[in-house]
Amino acid sequence: MKIKKYIKDKIVDNKSAKLLSYGALAAAFLANTPETAAQCAGETAAPGAPVGLDIDGDGTDDVQIFGGSFISTLGTGSTMIPIGTIPVGTAPVAYAYAQASIPSQAFTAIPYYGCSLFALSDGAGGTVVFAGGSMLTIGPLVTSATAAASAMISYVSAFTNVYYATYAVVNYCFVTGLGSNQIVGLSATGTGVCGVIDSAPGVTGVGTSSFVGSNYAIVSAYAIQAVGGVRYDFPTTTVTAMATASTVVSGITCSTSTASVYGGYFVAGPYLTLSAMATASVPPQPDATLPGPYLLAGPYYGSSVLATGGTNPITAVAVQFESGGETFNGWVTLTCNGDGTITCSGSGYQQCSIETAIAEATAADSCISVGEATNESAACGGVEPPPTTDIPTLSQWGLITLMLALMSYGAVAMSNFGELATLFKRREEEELV
Repeated sequence: MKIKKYIKDKIVDNKSAKLLSYGALAAAFLANTPETAAQCAGETAAPGAPVGLDIDGDGTDDVQIFGGSFISTLGTGSTMIPIGTIPVGTAPVAYAYAQASIPSQAFTAIPYYGCSLFALSDGAGGTVVFAGGSMLTIGPLVTSATAAASAMISYVSAFTNVYYATYAVVNYCFVTGLGSNQIVGLSATGTGVCGVIDSAPGVTGVGTSSFVGSNYAIVSAYAIQAVGGVRYDFPTTTVTAMATASTVVSGITCSTSTASVYGGYFVAGPYLTLSAMATASVPPQPDATLPGPYLLAGPYYGSSVLATGGTNPITAVAVQFESGGETFNGWVTLTCNGDGTITCSGSGYQQCSIETAIAEATAADSCISVGEATNESAACGGVEPPPTTDIPTLSQWGLITLMLALMSYGAVAMSNFGELATLFKRREEEELV
């Protein structure tokens, strides 16, 4: 019977040991998870507006990124390109004007045996007699004539003027260690910070700067215009224009017995047409050449890109900075954009300071490689180095879940341990009896 009890005790002891081992595993995993402390989250510095970066998140900027742009005039000048004579076409350039009119006139009728008669000249030496009302009003009547002489127009001694300016548009990016912090520019990630910056405690002097990159465009802006003289070739004959305006005057029928006796029977009509004619003439004009120069066409403006280029030798910097009176190693990755802006794409640092690493182990324990996630080395943390991955694998999550379940089970089992022990003891005493 004692053998059975021994076996039962071992079962309880083994479960407790497993619970303790799983609990220790979880504690070690959680204690050694690296802290995410990178302070760079895609900040972009606009041209002329520096942006500070706080690598360790202590409220003090450790490095500063800034960009800018400028335009430099490389040269200006002008050139003249002869064109010669350019036929333009025909256009009216000389004019003559004339006007004719018939003024307003009022005539009183002559009574003739009950009819009202008018006697007007027919313009050909005769007289026209006709009946009408008591009054006859004619006019006013006005007409105008315009004569225009057209000339053949040509641009002579013409040439093209080209004015140009060549200039360079340059964008650039820099990164600077603030205070006395030190930086070293690198062309890629993976380099150890301690390999390019000394591992001695403290930073001295003035913070260093690093050129990150630049780009340029050579642009030519120009203005083009045509200038020269103007020649007019006129016709050799007179140019005449005529205009006529007419009005018709007609009579009415008038018949009375008395007028009939005396031969005064008038039917409608006769009618009379009154006209006014205006004649305008432009005599032959002499040809003319106006040397100018006059602006004949333009100006027209434009630009063209002659050349572009750029360089971006620095994509990361190793940083040695001070924080809380201690010296830390870190890094920042950068992108110099093509418009004079610079973007911080990532950062990290070793949470074990140089001073602590030297006191606890060696200066090498304060190092970090550019691109490596923020972490604390074992020399400072006093625990085993962190896992190789920051995020647990699927199997590790399963183990953690199992551990939590077993811990819950163990807690319940341990609470009932006293009752189980009493039950085992009673059965043992019964079997002995």
